[in-house]
Amino acid sequence: MKLFEYEGKALFRTYGIGTPASVLLTAQKHDLDMAYPLVLKSQVLSGDRKKKGGILIIKDAKDIASAVSTLLNLEIDGVKPQTILAEELISFRDELYVSISYASEYRSPILSLNRQGGSGVDHAAITPINPLIGLHDELIVSALRDAEIIPSNELSQAIAALWKLFCEEHL
Repeated sequence: MKLFEYEGKALFRTYGIGTPASVLLTAQKHDLDMAYPLVLKSQVLSGDRKKKGGILIIKDAKDIASAVSTLLNLEIDGVKPQTILAEELISFRDELYVSISYASEYRSPILSLNRQGGSGVDHAAITPINPLIGLHDELIVSALRDAEIIPSNELSQAIAALWKLFCEEHL
């Protein structure tokens, strides 16, 4: 099942995985009560949205209407978005890619990790997960180290919550 980013983040919040504050915008609704700067993200089912112009950083309110209009009229992989996700701009030290999906070649769920964020997903470190055992703390720490990511309690808890989401939502 494919989800728009805003739908995925709603699931994350349900399972206690932190997300930035956000508002969904349309051509008719693009007034915000959020602090600037913020990030506008085109809601299309496509990867590499930033490289394709579908993600913009907005520094103040005078630019919002123009930026929303630009994104709503920008085709990405042949699709124009119906909505734009406006998010608080957060500062971060590292951008990581973390996902759990089912992989036919392993005949099991897999944990994918990458130190370069979503842009490096093609080079993610893959850890198969035995569904009878699950994704336990030792496997999480081992997978993080294999991906050259320094393990932390916060990151391990987020990955454990993602595993719970994966199992319970049957996505």
